[in-house]
Amino acid sequence: NIEGDKVIKAFFYKPSANGRKLINQRFDGLYLTGPLNKYKTKVYLFDANTKGLFNKDTTDYKSLINEKQESDLAISGNLSYKENIQEGHSYLAHVPVYNDTINIPIGYVVIGLEPKKQVADNVSNELLLPSTNAAAHEASEYAYAIYMADKLVTQTNDYPFANHLSFDTLRDQKPFFYSNNNISELYYKKEQRTIVVVNTRSEILEMLILFSYLFGVQVLLAAFIIIYQLYISYFTGSLTAVKFFRFTLRRRVHLSMLAIVLISFFIIGGVTVWYFTDEYRTNNAKKLQSSMTVARRSVQDYLKHAGVSDGDHVFDTVSKSTAFKDFITTIAFANGQKIDINIFDVDGDLSAASQDDIYNKSLISRRMRPDAFYDLNSSGKSVVIQNEKIGELSYLSGYEPLRNDKGVTLGYINVPFFSSEKDLNFQISSIVITLINIYAFIFLLSSILAIFITRWITRTFDVIIEQFGRINLQRNERITWPYDDEIGMLVREYNKMVNKVEENAAMLAQSERESAWREMARQVAHEIKNPLTPMKLNIQYLQQAMKNDNPNIKELTNRVSESIIEQIDNLSYIASEFSNFAKMPEAREEELELKEMLNKALELYINDGPIVVTVQQPGEKVFVLSDRSQLLRVFTNLLENAKQAIPAEQTGNIDVSLVVENNDAVISIADNGSGISEEIAKRIFQPYFTTKSSGTGLGLAMTKKIIEFWKGTISFESEEGKGTTFYIRLPISRRA
Repeated sequence: NIEGDKVIKAFFYKPSANGRKLINQRFDGLYLTGPLNKYKTKVYLFDANTKGLFNKDTTDYKSLINEKQESDLAISGNLSYKENIQEGHSYLAHVPVYNDTINIPIGYVVIGLEPKKQVADNVSNELLLPSTNAAAHEASEYAYAIYMADKLVTQTNDYPFANHLSFDTLRDQKPFFYSNNNISELYYKKEQRTIVVVNTRSEILEMLILFSYLFGVQVLLAAFIIIYQLYISYFTGSLTAVKFFRFTLRRRVHLSMLAIVLISFFIIGGVTVWYFTDEYRTNNAKKLQSSMTVARRSVQDYLKHAGVSDGDHVFDTVSKSTAFKDFITTIAFANGQKIDINIFDVDGDLSAASQDDIYNKSLISRRMRPDAFYDLNSSGKSVVIQNEKIGELSYLSGYEPLRNDKGVTLGYINVPFFSSEKDLNFQISSIVITLINIYAFIFLLSSILAIFITRWITRTFDVIIEQFGRINLQRNERITWPYDDEIGMLVREYNKMVNKVEENAAMLAQSERESAWREMARQVAHEIKNPLTPMKLNIQYLQQAMKNDNPNIKELTNRVSESIIEQIDNLSYIASEFSNFAKMPEAREEELELKEMLNKALELYINDGPIVVTVQQPGEKVFVLSDRSQLLRVFTNLLENAKQAIPAEQTGNIDVSLVVENNDAVISIADNGSGISEEIAKRIFQPYFTTKSSGTGLGLAMTKKIIEFWKGTISFESEEGKGTTFYIRLPISRRA
């Protein structure tokens, strides 16, 4: 297209300074647009004799041809490619322009193209670069250096690379990996260049981070297991959930301390993130405003020197020129700024941008944002700084009007500042990760420390619990506590309680002894008083007979003596009964056949006149562990009571039964006597209680004491007027 451009050919026929300006505008508007906006371009024009035609610098044709010869030929025959270590690469286009009639050159067009300096952290690059490239660029833990002929040419970051490589590490052109301590290096060689990539890492830090992650996973797993157990317990209705929620004091103190640590983590983390976010955004807003002010002043100075005095078409011409685009690109990348610069005219239409691709690909409208345009144009604001969003990409953006010396608005300048949100998110993530790593260790240490503290705090409670388990009505051990605190108060109250228990136990024992002696004295007096009256009457009768010289005095004396001796034997029996109840004879354990023992006791009653005794027994032998004399006494007492319960005018029936239920032998003795009333039934087993005029009230009490001693039970069923049945249940030792 350049070879056949008639305007360019006309310039070579009649070159002039004004013509060169028109040619420059033609190149900017026609040939150096689109993808070529990524490159800084220099257009050189030479006549047929290789003389420069109003070029901006003194570069001659010969040097450009030499540069072309040192470069590699690209796909097009007019385009040469050259690698540059620091810049990456460059192109050189050499286009001869020929005469239409005679095939001889009338001039030469030489165009140099160098990539514009890119800053990856601006809005355009974040939107346009692939995510893999962006992620690779964000890997700030890496540093690299480029060596040419083993000499350092360029490097990134502040890693102390050597100025010279002491040896040719890659003679065979194969990559080489080297690791030492916490530093790993990769050497890669291509022709004369050697690239060294360095990664610095701390193995200890990585281990700590790995531990934090593993610890966090284990905590989550434990929480999941607990929740799962609660879920299962809740729906199965088991007691697991009840037991789980029975928090002891030790567990409550432990969990409270851990809860304080977790709550502190969330509070400190939240406040830290909030404060850092607020400060960072405030500082970035100030930084953006400062960068935008510098850019605005520079652009206004440029427009002033370009002769733009008002908002007429001159502003449009200047702002859309290639020179102006190069100027704002230089400002955008000056001093390592991470910004874009967009220039809008007074109507809000885009005139120039330091990055055109974002608009060429229709990612952003070429119209100025309506809210910002309204604030600057209608509301009269001098500066607008607001948050903007493109898809999921958030960034800070500032707007200011461009004015001339008279205050007339020529257009508007816009500076998007993506790094504010991007760096903020990255640094917040770093802070949160750091806090998580720190608090993982704090949480673990707190858990261990909480265990020791809770054990130390609750140790005294264990002692108190142990002492409560040992408390009795006699002498108890006191607890000592050296501190005057809440536990000390509890210990003192415990000791007071022990003192009161011992005092009350002593008073109760004394009262029970006195009551027992009073009751025994009353019963003994009652039992002794009954036979004394007939004894007194007999003696008085004998005295009267002797005084009257009764002829049968001898016979009367024998009869009275026998009566008194009988009453004395009765008193001796009463005394023996009281003595036996007060102190049971020492039992002699032996294995007894129950049917045999029951038959011996029944021998005295089977042929007893009006009493009819029936017996039901199993065919097999049944053995129990007991004392022979005690067991006979039990059976005798129950049979005697059954006999005495039957009125004299009534034919008596006593039914005795022995059955085996599970591992117990059950003996029942039933009579058809008068029965037991409800009032008497409540006191039937009480010592000294009797309804007989000649009884001691100790028979059933003694029987119950013997049965319970041999781990058995005794009970009864009674109905007044129909009879009573006593049940004895004894554990079986073996069966034949």
